[in-house]
Amino acid sequence: MSDYKFVVNQVKFDYPSEYITWVSGRLNYYGNNLRSITFGTNRREYGPFGKFENYDTIFDLRLGDDRQFGGFHGTADEKSVRSIGVYCNPIKTLGNLVNENIAKLEDDVVLV
Repeated sequence: MSDYKFVVNQVKFDYPSEYITWVSGRLNYYGNNLRSITFGTNRREYGPFGKFENYDTIFDLRLGDDRQFGGFHGTADEKSVRSIGVYCNPIKTLGNLVNENIAKLEDDVVLV
């Protein structure tokens, strides 16, 4: 019989006005599983979820206010989350950057 307890926490955002801006957490000393995770939005902080020790390794990912967060991915087994990552959306597409620069050039051109 396993001594592990599977816990699911649910967080509801005020979408679309609330979005994730940072993620932090702790990995166990050996770096082979996620011990806790905390994430923040443009409005508040959620967590920490999980338990950690002071000697665990801290990670911190700041995404900023450009709505870059696209989702989580990772691996898990029956005991813990073994890896976690974040999908990031591009801040601006190449097309948007080109269009903005063309608009700036058009504004700067003076016909004589």
